[in-house]
Amino acid sequence: MKVELYYFNDCPSHQTASANLQAALRAEGLPENIEMIEVTSEQDAQKMRFVGSPTIRIDGVDLEGAEAEGKGYGFGCRVYSENGSMAGWPSVEQIRSALRRRNGSREEVSLRDLFDVELQYRPGIGPVTTKEGREGKRLGGGDGVVRGPQIQGKARWDIYEKTGQGRCEFNIAGFIETNDNASVAFETTGYGLVPTADEPSQWSMVAAVRFSAADKSYEALNSTVATWAGEFDMNTGQHRYRTVTVRTREGKQASAETEGAHSCCH
Repeated sequence: MKVELYYFNDCPSHQTASANLQAALRAEGLPENIEMIEVTSEQDAQKMRFVGSPTIRIDGVDLEGAEAEGKGYGFGCRVYSENGSMAGWPSVEQIRSALRRRNGSREEVSLRDLFDVELQYRPGIGPVTTKEGREGKRLGGGDGVVRGPQIQGKARWDIYEKTGQGRCEFNIAGFIETNDNASVAFETTGYGLVPTADEPSQWSMVAAVRFSAADKSYEALNSTVATWAGEFDMNTGQHRYRTVTVRTREGKQASAETEGAHSCCH
């Protein structure tokens, strides 16, 4: 978290604001690292979007929110209002509230492991999906294993691609047959490239992933969006992904992120 205090030297209030800011950071258990920035002229005030002295910004956002800049910029003193009272500096509690809001906005989502998957390309294997609605040419498919805290099973999949020199657009689609006899469809859309010319068989990949499940045990996946990132080894035809869901503070799955090794061009 970046904390800045803008002031001009003759301002009688900036020292109190600085003391209150230190107290608020200490009370919130945050590092007392404050960047003091002196504004020396009207020109500086306009350039720095200076609302008045003292001004506190947390990660670039004014203590009173972005709407505070609607007051206009200028080389002068600033007044803060709290419960009908006016002061030339924000109170410790005002600063603590702003710190909580800003810190909380970073914690609205959290990552949670969904499953790890290992996919293996199988030459000559038949399709399990249709080309309808998918980009590129089907290059093949394979099988795999899914392991996770809430879903385990076996996978069958197809890969469709539009390839270029050292890169491709891909769509992997298939089904997870879970160990408790449910079926979960998955669909990915993403991009791959060869990061180093010295290793043309090693592909780096990133994709969005979505799911479709009729079984009530897995219907929460229907509102889960995922992304995965990793790499594919053309020599072995192996894919490996670590799938991570993103959950909102309210506990709703909003999206997912995946890291691991993946396969692109076969």
